[in-house]
Amino acid sequence: MGKERVVGKVDGMVWEGNGTVYKPRGASEVFTTHMTTASSAMTPIALVFLLLATYTSAQGCGTGWNEVGSECYYFSNTESMSVSWDMARTNCDMKGGDLAIMQQDCAQDQHLVDYIISQGWHLSWFVGVTDEVQDDLWVWIDGRVADLQDSLWREGEPGIGSSSDCGFLDYYNYDFPRVHLIDGSCYNSYYYICQFGVHSKVNKTHANGEHNNNSLRNLD
Repeated sequence: MGKERVVGKVDGMVWEGNGTVYKPRGASEVFTTHMTTASSAMTPIALVFLLLATYTSAQGCGTGWNEVGSECYYFSNTESMSVSWDMARTNCDMKGGDLAIMQQDCAQDQHLVDYIISQGWHLSWFVGVTDEVQDDLWVWIDGRVADLQDSLWREGEPGIGSSSDCGFLDYYNYDFPRVHLIDGSCYNSYYYICQFGVHSKVNKTHANGEHNNNSLRNLD
């Protein structure tokens, strides 16, 4: 085998290879390409994208993501990263998703809650629900109006008319383990949960706290 050369950096991974064998730098997985007439005409970078698709498929949800139920989640506490709600959304966007959404599939919600409890994480995570755009109108970032009667919310939450405009999941264990939604300040620093492939209809708010009148759209 000839000397390896770097052929590109994709999805945060540097791929190395000699034309027929490639792998993410530092990874043990090696992917061999069978050079047909078509593939031999591909540029190195195009070939890397093809290999990345193979690698991602082989890895399930991909490095750093956790497959829970039928969805892929990233939990920032695994990297000790707590930030504001807007910064959490920015970080999720860079990973190919957005803050996690719930109240769409009861079974999936339960998978997520059960997973958090199984890990023993007594922590708080921002998720993708807010009333930042219109006070007391809680919406998920995919445009759905949140069900405030859902038992997912802790009793008394969300507060009416308060300045706590962003939702987070909180795991606590008093008489028995519970994971509930709570409202809190968007400027507090919490861990966060990203969900891969979420299509947002709610833009991030202005960093100075002003409402963006175009933040909420297509709610029908």
